[in-house]
Amino acid sequence: MKLIKYFLAIFVFSLSLATVSPVLAAQDTTSLDGLNATANQVTAYKDQTSSNARTTILDRVGGIVGLILSFIGIIFLVLTVYAGFLWMTAQGNSGQVEKAKDLLINAIIGLVIVTAAYSITIFVGNQLVK
Repeated sequence: MKLIKYFLAIFVFSLSLATVSPVLAAQDTTSLDGLNATANQVTAYKDQTSSNARTTILDRVGGIVGLILSFIGIIFLVLTVYAGFLWMTAQGNSGQVEKAKDLLINAIIGLVIVTAAYSITIFVGNQLVK
């Protein structure tokens, strides 16, 4: 019980330090002058921070594709965990082990297909932009 109290005290203390230090750093803007000057020398940063930065259709499509790929990654993770759960709880049932293996193999094949489709889309998109 005493160990749990120490752990909670250390956790709360570290959490308070993590929330206070960004606030203190944000108050001192003179230390960021050198960082801002260096960032303004980079053309990609200037393009993002300039007032005439425009959002093109390619940026929006790229954002949508990224969102879809993130969702597919989550689906792959859920299928992998589910297959692992089936396999671990099979208790010698070969039918359930085979089902888990098939599910895991199909999830990996689906991930490879989606990754290949994304790579092809990026390649074609870059060729169209040029």
